[in-house]
Amino acid sequence: MGNYSKLIGSIVGGVAGLLVARGLLPEEWATTEIQGAIVVLLSAVATYAFPANKPS
Repeated sequence: MGNYSKLIGSIVGGVAGLLVARGLLPEEWATTEIQGAIVVLLSAVATYAFPANKPS
């Protein structure tokens, strides 16, 4: 993935978090604070999991 792997990881994690927060949460948990926390946490995990950027 080269120079952009961490950027791609953060975007993938953010989209995954948004999909989980909007679609899989029960109604009583669907507050903006919980949805935002899920997006941030999944984005951070995906950014950490993607390989390090490599200079070209």
